[in-house]
Amino acid sequence: MKKILAIILELVPVLAALVFFALVLLPIEFENSRMISMIAMPIALLGFAFFFLGRKIGRGESGVLLFGILDWLASISIVAFYVLAIFNFGQ
Repeated sequence: MKKILAIILELVPVLAALVFFALVLLPIEFENSRMISMIAMPIALLGFAFFFLGRKIGRGESGVLLFGILDWLASISIVAFYVLAIFNFGQ
């Protein structure tokens, strides 16, 4: 049961990052799209916190480690997105 909970916790930032990028990059407009992207961005940005929480609950399971790496990549991709946006505004 703990392994399943740890894997679900590890998947939350990855799915949040996918939702954020889909809402920002795709031409999808609906009433709550801005609110959903503003909620998904901090969750994806805090992927490293979910990594440590999942590792503590999962106790070194290989699936938890794999999704933990994806958590770090979700955080890095959000930061890289905003760095590129800042550089793009300067041009």
